[in-house]
Amino acid sequence: MLVPIAAVIGAGEGLFLPGSFSIIPSLLAGEDLQAGNALASSGTQLATLAGPAVGGALVIAAGPALAFGLDALSFAVSAVTLARLRTVPKTPAQASAAAETDAVPQPARTLRAMLRSERILQVILVVNVAANIGMGGMSEVALPALAHGPLHAGASGYGIILAAFGGGALLGTIAAGQARRARRPVIAGSLAFLAEAACMAAAPYLGSALAVAAAMAALGVMNGFGNVLTITAFQRWAPPGMMGRLAGLLTLTSFGVFPLSVALAALLVRGLGPAPFFLFAAATLAAAILAGLSQRAWRDFGTDPDTITTARHVTMEGQAA
Repeated sequence: MLVPIAAVIGAGEGLFLPGSFSIIPSLLAGEDLQAGNALASSGTQLATLAGPAVGGALVIAAGPALAFGLDALSFAVSAVTLARLRTVPKTPAQASAAAETDAVPQPARTLRAMLRSERILQVILVVNVAANIGMGGMSEVALPALAHGPLHAGASGYGIILAAFGGGALLGTIAAGQARRARRPVIAGSLAFLAEAACMAAAPYLGSALAVAAAMAALGVMNGFGNVLTITAFQRWAPPGMMGRLAGLLTLTSFGVFPLSVALAALLVRGLGPAPFFLFAAATLAAAILAGLSQRAWRDFGTDPDTITTARHVTMEGQAA
């Protein structure tokens, strides 16, 4: 009975995630988008951090039936709240620009056409798949194996490590929300992801649960910060009429490799122990980001067009001189 319920919940989450990703730009003005993404992500991180503790206490005090009932009620409250959302009204300048755009016939765009013609979309998808191929296995297989095996930390130590990662991710998203808009946000996000890879590679060799928890907290900070910057850049780039489909495609490439990552981790951790898989996950993440940085489309992604034009003009003048 629980398996069909879990399948329905998973399917609902699969529908909700792209929708929540794509609706934020229609709720906020452009200058507030980064802070809004940070706030939404912070709420998710806070719920992930506090939810298990609250749920566990509730199950101990009142039993699982009441806990499931309150969980179902929370979905109903969420549905009512979402139904009351309203898009942000356009400013006079935005309304005028939209009217001018609508007056000019625009060619119909399809997801397949964008995949063929948009170099940056191709780069984003390849980087996303490569970066995530090790993340699921690291978090779901290698990390618990490290805590219960070489570290001998048990359930409590594993819980501390998970809490450290969740707390770090929360701090990273808050920091991204408070930060000024970067001139080249994807480069800033890429540097955060490279620092995340370094923390990941070091974690299994630190020798104690507390040291690993500190590394995972730093990893969480970098992950939360980089995600907010890159997601905001993606939302600013995506055509409004294609936002939902592009968000679905991005979600698919993020979570679609999760089963493969976990299966691969199960094989490698069983044969070699957890440490080599941490190195594998770190190497694939770093390789994906470095490959992205080798592409101008990735380096310029999320940058104001005027900034790019000015930078290239200065470069050409320097070459001419």
